[in-house]
Amino acid sequence: MPKVDLFIMDPTQDGSALYSPRQVAQLKQDGRLLLAYLSIGEAENYRSYWQKDWKPGHPAWLGPTNPEWGGNYKVHYWDPAWRRIVCKSALSIQKQGFDGLFLDVVDGWEFWQKDHPQAQKAMVDLVLEVSRETRRAQADFGIVLNGGDGLLGDRPLLEAITGVAKEEIFFGLGGDSKVTPAQFTRECQKRLRPLVEARKLVLSIDYTRDPAQKRAAYERARQNGYLEFIGARGLDSIPAQAR
Repeated sequence: MPKVDLFIMDPTQDGSALYSPRQVAQLKQDGRLLLAYLSIGEAENYRSYWQKDWKPGHPAWLGPTNPEWGGNYKVHYWDPAWRRIVCKSALSIQKQGFDGLFLDVVDGWEFWQKDHPQAQKAMVDLVLEVSRETRRAQADFGIVLNGGDGLLGDRPLLEAITGVAKEEIFFGLGGDSKVTPAQFTRECQKRLRPLVEARKLVLSIDYTRDPAQKRAAYERARQNGYLEFIGARGLDSIPAQAR
Protein backbone atom coordinates (compact mmCIF):
# COMPACT_ATOMS: atom_id res chain seq x y z
CA MET A 1 0.00 0.00 0.00
CA PRO A 2 1.41 3.42 -0.92
CA LYS A 3 2.58 5.59 1.98
CA VAL A 4 -0.06 8.28 1.76
CA ASP A 5 -2.10 9.94 4.49
CA LEU A 6 -5.29 10.60 2.55
CA PHE A 7 -7.17 8.65 -0.12
CA ILE A 8 -10.00 10.14 -2.15
CA MET A 9 -11.74 7.27 -3.88
CA ASP A 10 -14.98 5.97 -5.28
CA PRO A 11 -16.99 4.06 -2.66
CA THR A 12 -17.81 1.37 -5.23
CA GLN A 13 -15.83 -1.07 -7.30
CA ASP A 14 -17.78 -0.53 -10.52
CA GLY A 15 -20.24 2.26 -9.84
CA SER A 16 -22.72 0.11 -7.93
CA ALA A 17 -20.99 -2.68 -5.94
CA LEU A 18 -19.98 -1.12 -2.62
CA TYR A 19 -16.68 -1.82 -0.94
CA SER A 20 -17.40 -3.71 2.25
CA PRO A 21 -16.70 -2.20 5.68
CA ARG A 22 -13.92 -4.76 6.04
CA GLN A 23 -12.28 -3.62 2.79
CA VAL A 24 -12.58 0.01 3.85
CA ALA A 25 -11.03 -0.81 7.22
CA GLN A 26 -8.08 -2.46 5.47
CA LEU A 27 -7.49 0.67 3.41
CA LYS A 28 -7.52 2.76 6.59
CA GLN A 29 -4.62 0.85 8.14
CA ASP A 30 -1.72 2.91 9.45
CA GLY A 31 -4.04 5.80 10.21
CA ARG A 32 -4.71 7.00 6.68
CA LEU A 33 -7.96 8.82 6.04
CA LEU A 34 -10.48 7.85 3.37
CA LEU A 35 -12.85 10.26 1.65
CA ALA A 36 -15.51 8.83 -0.64
CA TYR A 37 -16.52 10.49 -3.89
CA LEU A 38 -20.15 11.60 -4.19
CA SER A 39 -21.54 13.76 -6.98
CA ILE A 40 -24.34 15.97 -5.69
CA GLY A 41 -24.75 18.21 -8.75
CA GLU A 42 -25.08 15.51 -11.41
CA ALA A 43 -26.69 12.08 -11.65
CA GLU A 44 -24.62 9.17 -12.99
CA ASN A 45 -26.25 6.35 -14.93
CA TYR A 46 -23.87 3.73 -13.51
CA ARG A 47 -24.96 4.23 -9.89
CA SER A 48 -27.27 1.91 -7.98
CA TYR A 49 -29.99 4.55 -7.73
CA TRP A 50 -30.30 4.84 -11.52
CA GLN A 51 -33.41 3.35 -13.15
CA LYS A 52 -33.39 2.04 -16.71
CA ASP A 53 -36.29 4.16 -17.93
CA TRP A 54 -34.80 7.46 -16.77
CA LYS A 55 -34.07 10.11 -19.37
CA PRO A 56 -33.87 13.93 -19.35
CA GLY A 57 -37.18 15.19 -18.02
CA HIS A 58 -38.14 11.80 -16.57
CA PRO A 59 -38.00 12.04 -13.62
CA ALA A 60 -38.77 15.75 -13.69
CA TRP A 61 -35.59 16.71 -11.81
CA LEU A 62 -33.28 15.01 -14.36
CA GLY A 63 -31.70 17.53 -16.71
CA PRO A 64 -29.60 17.31 -19.88
CA THR A 65 -26.53 15.18 -20.34
CA ASN A 66 -23.10 16.56 -19.59
CA PRO A 67 -21.38 16.45 -23.01
CA GLU A 68 -17.95 16.26 -21.36
CA TRP A 69 -18.74 13.21 -19.20
CA GLY A 70 -20.66 10.33 -20.72
CA GLY A 71 -23.41 8.98 -18.50
CA ASN A 72 -23.61 12.12 -16.36
CA TYR A 73 -26.72 14.29 -16.22
CA LYS A 74 -27.41 17.72 -14.80
CA VAL A 75 -30.01 17.66 -12.04
CA HIS A 76 -32.40 20.01 -10.28
CA TYR A 77 -30.48 19.47 -7.05
CA TRP A 78 -33.02 21.57 -5.16
CA ASP A 79 -35.70 18.95 -5.86
CA PRO A 80 -36.60 16.93 -2.71
CA ALA A 81 -36.42 13.63 -4.63
CA TRP A 82 -32.81 14.23 -5.67
CA ARG A 83 -31.88 15.46 -2.20
CA ARG A 84 -33.22 12.20 -0.75
CA ILE A 85 -31.03 10.23 -3.16
CA VAL A 86 -27.97 12.26 -2.17
CA CYS A 87 -28.56 11.92 1.57
CA LYS A 88 -29.28 8.20 1.28
CA SER A 89 -26.03 7.74 -0.66
CA ALA A 90 -24.10 9.79 1.91
CA LEU A 91 -25.42 7.73 4.82
CA SER A 92 -24.62 4.50 2.97
CA ILE A 93 -21.03 5.67 2.48
CA GLN A 94 -20.79 6.56 6.15
CA LYS A 95 -21.89 3.03 7.11
CA GLN A 96 -19.10 1.61 4.94
CA GLY A 97 -16.63 3.22 7.33
CA PHE A 98 -15.30 6.14 5.32
CA ASP A 99 -14.00 9.16 7.22
CA GLY A 100 -15.84 11.67 5.07
CA LEU A 101 -17.18 12.72 1.71
CA PHE A 102 -15.59 14.36 -1.32
CA LEU A 103 -18.56 16.22 -2.81
CA ASP A 104 -18.33 16.83 -6.54
CA VAL A 105 -20.15 19.16 -8.95
CA VAL A 106 -20.89 21.63 -6.16
CA ASP A 107 -20.32 24.30 -8.79
CA GLY A 108 -23.34 22.91 -10.66
CA TRP A 109 -25.30 25.97 -9.55
CA GLU A 110 -23.48 27.98 -12.22
CA PHE A 111 -25.25 25.95 -14.94
CA TRP A 112 -28.69 26.81 -13.56
CA GLN A 113 -28.28 30.33 -12.23
CA LYS A 114 -29.89 32.09 -15.21
CA ASP A 115 -33.06 30.00 -14.94
CA HIS A 116 -33.08 29.49 -11.18
CA PRO A 117 -32.24 32.68 -9.26
CA GLN A 118 -31.77 30.75 -6.02
CA ALA A 119 -29.42 28.19 -7.58
CA GLN A 120 -26.41 29.14 -5.46
CA LYS A 121 -28.37 29.14 -2.20
CA ALA A 122 -29.94 25.81 -3.12
CA MET A 123 -26.49 24.23 -3.48
CA VAL A 124 -25.40 25.65 -0.14
CA ASP A 125 -28.57 24.23 1.42
CA LEU A 126 -27.87 20.78 -0.04
CA VAL A 127 -24.30 20.72 1.30
CA LEU A 128 -25.56 21.77 4.73
CA GLU A 129 -28.23 19.07 4.63
CA VAL A 130 -25.64 16.40 3.84
CA SER A 131 -23.48 17.71 6.68
CA ARG A 132 -26.36 17.58 9.18
CA GLU A 133 -27.49 14.12 8.15
CA THR A 134 -24.07 12.49 8.35
CA ARG A 135 -22.91 14.24 11.51
CA ARG A 136 -25.88 13.10 13.54
CA ALA A 137 -24.10 9.76 13.82
CA GLN A 138 -20.49 10.98 13.58
CA ALA A 139 -19.69 14.52 14.63
CA ASP A 140 -16.25 14.56 13.00
CA PHE A 141 -17.38 13.18 9.63
CA GLY A 142 -15.50 15.09 6.94
CA ILE A 143 -17.10 17.21 4.23
CA VAL A 144 -14.67 18.29 1.49
CA LEU A 145 -15.88 20.15 -1.60
CA ASN A 146 -14.34 19.64 -5.01
CA GLY A 147 -14.16 23.23 -6.17
CA GLY A 148 -16.93 25.12 -4.51
CA ASP A 149 -14.70 28.04 -3.58
CA GLY A 150 -17.40 30.27 -5.04
CA LEU A 151 -19.65 29.26 -2.14
CA LEU A 152 -17.27 30.21 0.66
CA GLY A 153 -18.91 33.59 1.18
CA ASP A 154 -21.69 31.75 2.98
CA ARG A 155 -20.67 31.65 6.64
CA PRO A 156 -22.72 28.60 7.72
CA LEU A 157 -21.27 26.59 4.84
CA LEU A 158 -17.73 27.73 5.66
CA GLU A 159 -18.23 26.59 9.24
CA ALA A 160 -19.77 23.26 8.23
CA ILE A 161 -17.21 21.98 5.74
CA THR A 162 -13.84 20.40 6.43
CA GLY A 163 -12.15 21.81 3.38
CA VAL A 164 -12.01 22.43 -0.36
CA ALA A 165 -10.01 20.91 -3.20
CA LYS A 166 -9.06 23.32 -5.98
CA GLU A 167 -7.37 22.38 -9.24
CA GLU A 168 -4.83 24.32 -11.28
CA ILE A 169 -4.19 27.17 -8.85
CA PHE A 170 -0.55 27.40 -9.93
CA PHE A 171 -0.04 25.07 -12.92
CA GLY A 172 -2.16 23.20 -15.44
CA LEU A 173 -4.91 25.62 -16.41
CA GLY A 174 -5.03 25.25 -20.18
CA GLY A 175 -2.89 22.12 -20.24
CA ASP A 176 -0.33 20.14 -18.27
CA SER A 177 2.82 22.10 -17.33
CA LYS A 178 1.28 25.41 -18.39
CA VAL A 179 1.60 28.26 -15.91
CA THR A 180 -1.81 29.27 -14.63
CA PRO A 181 -2.54 32.95 -15.40
CA ALA A 182 -1.69 35.17 -12.43
CA GLN A 183 -5.15 36.71 -12.29
CA PHE A 184 -6.80 33.31 -11.91
CA THR A 185 -4.33 32.41 -9.16
CA ARG A 186 -5.02 35.65 -7.30
CA GLU A 187 -8.78 35.18 -7.54
CA CYS A 188 -8.51 31.62 -6.22
CA GLN A 189 -6.31 32.68 -3.34
CA LYS A 190 -8.71 35.48 -2.41
CA ARG A 191 -11.69 33.11 -2.30
CA LEU A 192 -9.73 30.47 -0.37
CA ARG A 193 -8.30 32.87 2.21
CA PRO A 194 -11.28 32.58 4.63
CA LEU A 195 -10.86 28.81 4.61
CA VAL A 196 -7.17 29.07 5.48
CA GLU A 197 -7.92 31.62 8.19
CA ALA A 198 -10.46 29.20 9.65
CA ARG A 199 -7.66 26.58 9.75
CA LYS A 200 -9.44 24.26 7.37
CA LEU A 201 -8.09 22.09 4.58
CA VAL A 202 -7.22 23.52 1.19
CA LEU A 203 -6.09 20.76 -1.14
CA SER A 204 -4.28 22.32 -4.10
CA ILE A 205 -4.11 20.02 -7.13
CA ASP A 206 -1.77 20.98 -9.98
CA TYR A 207 -0.81 19.25 -13.21
CA THR A 208 2.78 19.53 -14.34
CA ARG A 209 5.60 17.24 -15.35
CA ASP A 210 8.28 19.90 -14.97
CA PRO A 211 10.50 19.35 -11.87
CA ALA A 212 11.04 23.07 -11.31
CA GLN A 213 7.31 23.74 -11.51
CA LYS A 214 6.66 20.93 -9.06
CA ARG A 215 9.07 22.44 -6.55
CA ALA A 216 7.51 25.86 -7.07
CA ALA A 217 3.99 24.49 -6.56
CA TYR A 218 4.92 22.81 -3.28
CA GLU A 219 6.62 25.95 -2.02
CA ARG A 220 3.81 28.30 -3.02
CA ALA A 221 1.24 25.98 -1.50
CA ARG A 222 3.22 25.86 1.75
CA GLN A 223 3.44 29.64 1.86
CA ASN A 224 -0.33 29.94 1.43
CA GLY A 225 -1.28 27.22 3.89
CA TYR A 226 -2.40 24.66 1.28
CA LEU A 227 -1.79 20.94 1.05
CA GLU A 228 -0.30 20.35 -2.40
CA PHE A 229 -0.82 17.37 -4.69
CA ILE A 230 0.68 17.03 -8.16
CA GLY A 231 -0.64 14.18 -10.23
CA ALA A 232 -1.89 12.86 -13.54
CA ARG A 233 -4.93 14.70 -14.85
CA GLY A 234 -7.03 11.54 -14.70
CA LEU A 235 -6.37 11.38 -10.94
CA ASP A 236 -6.29 7.60 -11.32
CA SER A 237 -2.75 6.96 -10.10
CA ILE A 238 -0.42 7.92 -7.26
CA PRO A 239 2.71 9.82 -8.34
CA ALA A 240 6.12 8.59 -7.26
CA GLN A 241 6.67 11.46 -4.79
CA ALA A 242 3.54 10.44 -2.87
CA ARG A 243 4.51 6.80 -2.49
